[in-house]
Amino acid sequence: MINSISIQRGDQLLSLPSGNNEDIIFSRSVILLTEHNVDGTVGFILNKPLDLTLSDLIPTIESSFTIYEGGPVQKNRIFYIHSRPELISDSIHIIDDLYWGVDFEDLPNILAKGLLDKNDIRFFLGYSGWDYDQLKNEIEDKFWLTTNNLETTTIFSQSPKELWRNSLAKLGKQYSLWLNAPENPNFN
Repeated sequence: MINSISIQRGDQLLSLPSGNNEDIIFSRSVILLTEHNVDGTVGFILNKPLDLTLSDLIPTIESSFTIYEGGPVQKNRIFYIHSRPELISDSIHIIDDLYWGVDFEDLPNILAKGLLDKNDIRFFLGYSGWDYDQLKNEIEDKFWLTTNNLETTTIFSQSPKELWRNSLAKLGKQYSLWLNAPENPNFN
């Protein structure tokens, strides 16, 4: 269901190829909103893998988990979304069986024991953030569609390259034109 007025934790933003959103970080991105309150909104880009692993950023952790672009804010911090609250304490519930966190105290031991795999956790460098009214204005200006139809299991299992396309296709035929639009319509 498309929802352009109400924003809440667990919603997803789909960037639109309208030419308004010229920031390459957000081009064809799917963002999971993990926090929304009067202070603003926090989310993570789900479909932009970087050419980095967790070990590249934290050499003391032996791990081949891919790092994803979380967004342009706090690019010096690593965050994660996971589905294993019984293993990772101090996480914030997002929706259904999804949680997000920043605490790396217990994580090295959990990873060393092989208790998590790529279907349980995803790591992000930075996050996407908006002031309270900023995101609403960007939605009104057609930078984003909001939806709450993302199946939480697809966050970890679906190919990042196909996530934007598949998410947009689920919204209906009225968006099929955008599926074939160039990434930046101004270049057409």
